[in-house]
Amino acid sequence: MTGARTVIQRTAAAAAAQARRLVPTRIRRLFAGFWAVPLSLAALGLYASIALASLPTERIAFLLGDFDWNDDREGLRQTLGVVATSIMSVVSIVLSLTFVALSLVSQQLSPRMVDFVLRERLVQGMIGLALATFLFATSSLTLGDAQDARRLGIATWTAIGLATLTVIVVVVFVHRMSAVMRPDEMIARRGEALRLALSAETAAPEGSRDAAAPAGTGADLSATFSGYLGVVDGPSLAAWARARELVLSLPHAQGTFVLEGQTIAELIEAPEDFDPSDCADALARELGLSGRPEVASGALYEARALAEGAMKALSPGINDPGTALSCANRLFDAAAQLIGSDPAPTAYADEEGGLRVYVRPVDVPLLMERAVFTMCETGRDVPEFARHCAELLERLARRADEKADRRAAAALREGVDILQG
Repeated sequence: MTGARTVIQRTAAAAAAQARRLVPTRIRRLFAGFWAVPLSLAALGLYASIALASLPTERIAFLLGDFDWNDDREGLRQTLGVVATSIMSVVSIVLSLTFVALSLVSQQLSPRMVDFVLRERLVQGMIGLALATFLFATSSLTLGDAQDARRLGIATWTAIGLATLTVIVVVVFVHRMSAVMRPDEMIARRGEALRLALSAETAAPEGSRDAAAPAGTGADLSATFSGYLGVVDGPSLAAWARARELVLSLPHAQGTFVLEGQTIAELIEAPEDFDPSDCADALARELGLSGRPEVASGALYEARALAEGAMKALSPGINDPGTALSCANRLFDAAAQLIGSDPAPTAYADEEGGLRVYVRPVDVPLLMERAVFTMCETGRDVPEFARHCAELLERLARRADEKADRRAAAALREGVDILQG
């Protein structure tokens, strides 16, 4: 079952990557948040009511045949009102209790853990199904003219069915949340998300390869406004550069905060009459530069969440070394995955095969810099945590030596030095 779920998750990640290439950044961010699924389901509920109202009476008679519906329009409307009121009351109570639990988790681990729960499709589906039921029931109150009450009857029994399904989803949701609220379960899920993100980012899509960036022209493109870099979509960016006859090198990894005027791309090749200021703003938007980090923007985002969970658990107010060790184990597992996998692509080609964009890939030194070093500094005064992490880091460093990955080995041993003070 676990293997099947992993295959499904990787397929979904591949589909999401393809969607990023086809959908503009602004539209993608609008629908990538928490409300994408709930609003979609709510729209379907409203559309179903409109479609039922538009259905010809002859078609309804054909579908129901000789079935004699009880012509009690007022009672049916009251039932629809009860469904709409009760389902929203149940969901509001469940959500209130859920956010209380989430606030406790964010205090114990990290606020980033809350967004991981909100990304759960079960949570989004429950809210969307409740909204769909509510909108369907309320908008169906006007159905059922004097000649035909069957349309209102269909709406009533459909609303009852949707309400029953919503209650079932709420029960499953409560059971799921009782498991997710346990720190070990939350960390395990976050660790699996990190592994899947690393698998997606180290995979080599068509038109990518491992190549060192050549010397540049000395010119660069500067950020026209400050913000965090979003997900670097290599193939899409290569097509963007080809359209402008550019070859670029990106010095920053995704999730980096770039100040206004700071270099976001170095020019390797450009037309003679090229003016960097002409497309600097377009490049910043192509890279998804925004005032806030994009949620679930890749492996570094997941790794940072685990590191923050470890640091929070090590704080004097929490003092939970066991939870901190669980977070650290997941981060070291990610480092082992990077050591054992092929190098991530560092260059992306256009449709004609010419390399257009050179990027900084996710590797062990970057993982250590963004997540592990700060965690080690926080935990070096906790003997149990420091000994365990130093042992694992040294073991990983020896594995990196066997792979002849000197940069990874050096970064891992730097973590050992930080732990030992």
